[in-house]
Amino acid sequence: MSTSNLESLRFPIARAAKSNEPPKELIQLQDTCPLAKLQLFDGTPTWIATKHKDICQLLSTKGLSNERYSQPGYPELYPSGKKATAETPTFVHLDDPKHAEQRAMIEELFTRERIAALRPEIQRIVDHVLDAIVEKGCAQGPVDLVEDFATPIPTRIIYGILGVPEKDIPELSKASAIRLSTSGSATDAGDKHLHDYMSALVDKRIQAPGDPKDDLISKLVVEQYRPGHVTRDDIQRLAYLVLVAGNAAVISSISLGVLTLLQNPEQLNVLKEDSSTATAVAVTEEVLRYHTPSSLNSRRVAKQDTIVGGKIIKAGEGIVGAVQAGNRDPDMFTNPHNFDIRRDIDPDKNLAFGYGPHRCQAQWLSRVELEVAFATLFKRLPKLRLAVQPEDLEYTSATQNVGVSHLPVYF
Repeated sequence: MSTSNLESLRFPIARAAKSNEPPKELIQLQDTCPLAKLQLFDGTPTWIATKHKDICQLLSTKGLSNERYSQPGYPELYPSGKKATAETPTFVHLDDPKHAEQRAMIEELFTRERIAALRPEIQRIVDHVLDAIVEKGCAQGPVDLVEDFATPIPTRIIYGILGVPEKDIPELSKASAIRLSTSGSATDAGDKHLHDYMSALVDKRIQAPGDPKDDLISKLVVEQYRPGHVTRDDIQRLAYLVLVAGNAAVISSISLGVLTLLQNPEQLNVLKEDSSTATAVAVTEEVLRYHTPSSLNSRRVAKQDTIVGGKIIKAGEGIVGAVQAGNRDPDMFTNPHNFDIRRDIDPDKNLAFGYGPHRCQAQWLSRVELEVAFATLFKRLPKLRLAVQPEDLEYTSATQNVGVSHLPVYF
C-alpha cells in the first residue's frame, strides 16, 4: 500500500457495503505495512498493528497502558469516546496492580471450571428460547434469529449470574434489546432503565445479600463492600459492566455463525451429523476466529518509548491491535480467509477475546453459550434456512464491530 493511500485511510477502516468481511485495506496493511500509522476520526495519528505476533506483544507488554481515562494519547475511535474520559473507570481500563485487584473480585464466577458446571443451566435457557421459537412458528412470516434467539440467550444467562430475580428478567430483557437498538434516544432510554434497576438491586443486596457462591452482586457485597474494600458505587459499576460488556459480541457471534454455517452447507452437515461438544467447540472457535465480532477494543497508549514490530512507539502515542486482521494472519492460520470448522485452533491464540492480562474475563462463558447455541439450534431445527438472499441482509455500521442487524429464517 502506497504512502498516499495510507494518508487517506482513517481508522476504523470501513467494511464494504453489505459485507461481514474485514475491510480489504486492513488485510492489505498486513502484507505491505503491518505496523502503520493512520489517522483517527479527528485527525489524531495512531499506530495500527495487524500481525498476530505484534498484537500479542502490544497487549502483553508493560510499556503500553490501558489507562483510558488518565493517559493522554489513548486512541479514541469515535467522538463519543472523548466524553467517556469523564467517567470513573472499571478494571477494564486500569493497569496492574489495580486492574488485577478488581478483576480478582469476580474471577471465581468466570473460571473455566465454574462455567463448565453452568453448562446444564445454559442448555436449559437455550432450550427454553427455542421452545418459544417453535411455538411462534413461521405462519405469520419468518423468525428473526437475532431478536428471538441470539439476543435472549446471553442476556438471560448474565442476569442469572448477577442474581436478578426470575420475575424481573422479561422486563429487563426488553430494556437490553432497546439498549442494543440503532436509535440513539432508544439506546439512552434502555441504558437508563438498566442503570436504575441495577442501582436498586445493589441496594437490596446490601440490605439482604443472597448466596455469594451463586450471586455476583451478593459476592461483592459480602467479600468487598462489608470489609470496606469497595464502595456501593464501585459495586454498581462492576455489576453494570458485567451486564453489558460482552452481550453484543456474543449476539453477533451467534448470528454470524448461523449465517456462515448456512452458507457452508457441507460444514453445517458435519455439525448436524455430530452435535457433540467436541464438534460444537470446533465450530465455535472457527466462528470466533473468522469473524472476531469484538475487534475494536484492543487499544493502548505508550507510557514510555516501546518497540513493537521493530518500530518505536514513542511515549504518549496510541496503538491499536487490529485483532480481526490478526485472526486472519497467514503466518498463524493456514488459508485464513477460508471458513473451516476442521481447523485446529489453540484458544489461547484466538484473538477474539483479546490477549494478555486484559483478555476478556467472560471468554469461557461466551464460548459455552455459543457451543450450546449452535449444537442445539440445528438439532432442534435441522431444516432452518434463510428467508432472504444473503446480499439483502443488513449489517451494523461499517466502522463499528461487525454484526448482522436481522437474520430472518424459516424452519
